[in-house]
Amino acid sequence: MWILSLFTGNIISLLSFICVAVGLMGYVGTSFVFDTVSWLLPQIKPYSKVIGGVSVILLCVGFFLRGTIYSNDKWAVKVKTAQAKVAELEAKGQTITEVIKVRTATQIKYIKDHTDLVIGHINESAIGIDSTNVLTNEAIKIYNEGIK
Repeated sequence: MWILSLFTGNIISLLSFICVAVGLMGYVGTSFVFDTVSWLLPQIKPYSKVIGGVSVILLCVGFFLRGTIYSNDKWAVKVKTAQAKVAELEAKGQTITEVIKVRTATQIKYIKDHTDLVIGHINESAIGIDSTNVLTNEAIKIYNEGIK
């Protein structure tokens, strides 16, 4: 949540505990204590409703902040595990990519060498295209043997 980006985790945690504690004390104080001991603090009696309302708001803000911290911590754990999995898969992918590059290079080299060998053999045999521009059966046979 955006509020967590403004402050460090300890400040938000402390703020949430303070809001919950002050809100709880204010609500309990205005609900029960002021009614029973109002003769001790008569000047606060007219403000008991306002103090009660502010206390409830502080209590809600404190619980909201606690929930935000809890939710953020859960997501942070999920993000860390996902990042670890991604790093592991990237390492595997890198090794597989290297294996594929080696195999591809080997296959390309084999095909080039073999193609040159077959072409050389056909040229040595001096058989290829006859007067009708068709490959002779012997040239096809040499080619087929060469690609096996």
